Amino acid sequence: MRTTHRQLFFGLILIAAASIAHAEPPAAPAKADAAKQSKTKARREVMAPAQNATPPNLVIAAYHSDAPGNVFYNNEAVKLTLTLVAKDAQKPLTINGGTWRIKEIEDQEGWPYHPSHGVNYRILDTDVVCGAGPIAPQSGQQVPLRIQWKPTRLGAFGVYLKVDDGSGADEQMVWGFVVGYPPAPGPKPDSPIVFNLVGKSIAQLATAHKRLGVKWIRTEIGWAANEPRPGEWTWEASDEWVNAARDNELYVMAIMAHAPSWAQPKIAGKIPVYYWIDRPETNVTPEYLPQWQEWARRFVDRYKQTVRAGVALNEPWEAGSLSGWHGSGAHYREILKNLSLGARAADPTFTLLGNDSGMNVEDNILVAPGAIDLVDAVSIHTYRSYCAFYIPQYAAYGKPVWDTESWIGVGASNSVRQVAFQLAQSFVKVQPLSTTSAWMVSKQPKPK
Repeated sequence: MRTTHRQLFFGLILIAAASIAHAEPPAAPAKADAAKQSKTKARREVMAPAQNATPPNLVIAAYHSDAPGNVFYNNEAVKLTLTLVAKDAQKPLTINGGTWRIKEIEDQEGWPYHPSHGVNYRILDTDVVCGAGPIAPQSGQQVPLRIQWKPTRLGAFGVYLKVDDGSGADEQMVWGFVVGYPPAPGPKPDSPIVFNLVGKSIAQLATAHKRLGVKWIRTEIGWAANEPRPGEWTWEASDEWVNAARDNELYVMAIMAHAPSWAQPKIAGKIPVYYWIDRPETNVTPEYLPQWQEWARRFVDRYKQTVRAGVALNEPWEAGSLSGWHGSGAHYREILKNLSLGARAADPTFTLLGNDSGMNVEDNILVAPGAIDLVDAVSIHTYRSYCAFYIPQYAAYGKPVWDTESWIGVGASNSVRQVAFQLAQSFVKVQPLSTTSAWMVSKQPKPK
C-alpha cells in the first residue's frame, strides 16, 4: 500500500494534534539537545551499523547451511560455513585473526535491504549477542570459516564478522538465519496464517517457509507471463513458483493481474499509458476481456491443487495501484466478473477475493447491485489497525473477511497481538508482517 495525499494530510493533522495534547514542559535546551543527539546517534548505529563502515578486503564466495532455508530448530546445532576469498581473485587472502558473533536481529517493513545501505534493519535498542568465537589466522586462495552454535533462544539472528585482513574493516553482518520450533508436518488448508512470498530464490524461500510451519503463501502472478503473444501459451515462469509451493506443501493465494503487452491500453495502439511516473497501466482493456477470462480458466485448471484462492489486482485504488491499475470502478467490475467466470469454470471451489481494502470494496463493488456476489470473501489490508468492524459489515452480505496484507508493526510481539485479536474477531486468514529479508538476505550476494 502507498500513502495517498489525503491520508498524509490527515496523518499530519493527527500528529500535530497529538503533539499539542501531550506537550510537556521543555527541558533545558542544551541538556535536551545533547540527550536527543545521543539517543539519535545510538539509534542510527543500531539500525544501520555498517552503513558508513570501512569495507573489508575480502568477499564471501559461498555459503553453506546445515538447515534448509536457513531455518534451524531449537533442538539442532547451528552449523554454518562461509568461504572467504580476496577481492582481487588473483591474490591469496591473508587473515591475521578476528572474531565472529551471532546477534539477535529483527526486521522492520519500510527499511528494505540494499547492499549500499548496509545493515539497515537492526532495530533492537541494544546488541543481544548470543554467541561468539575466534577466527584463526590463516591464508589461501579460499579460506573456510566454520561457525557452530548451540541455540539458547528462539528468533532471527545475524552472523557478524570482525576480520583482521589489513583493511581496518569494521564489523560486518554477512548472513542470517532463524531458530524456531519444529512445525506440524503436512499441508493444512484451514491454517489461518498467510505469509507474503517475494524474492528471486523461490525454491529457498518456499523451503524456508515450510520449515517455519507456514501453510499458505501470497504472491503476485500475472497473465503476461503465460500468454506473451495471442494464443501462445507458456507456463515455465508460473510453474517455478507454484511447483516450489506444492513441493513444500504450501497453498497459494494468487494476486491475479498484469495483462500481456498486446492486451494493455495504448495511446494510438503503441504508447503505454502511465498513471505514475514509473508505472504504466498493465491491465486488460475491455476488448480483450474474453482472453483474460480464458487465461483465468487455464491458470486455475492447471494449478487448482495448489492455488486455492485468488484476488483480482493488489489494491485497485482510484489513483492507481501496485498491480498496474488505473481505471474506473466499472472497468474493475468487468475484470472481476470475467476472472470469476473463468476461475469458477475450471474449479467451482476456487475462492475469489476482493478487493484489498474496505474502501475499495465500497467504491468498486458495493456501489453496483449484485457485484458482491462475484467474490466469495472480502479481502482487506489493515496496516496497524484492527478493523474488527469489517466482520459484521460484510457478514450482512454473507461474506467472510480475509486480511491479506497487514504489515502489522515493528516487532514480532505486535504481530502476535494483532493476529490473535483478528482471529478472535473471526477473520478467516491473516497475513502478518512476514518479510524474510532480515535473515534470508546476506550482505554480499552469492556469485552466479
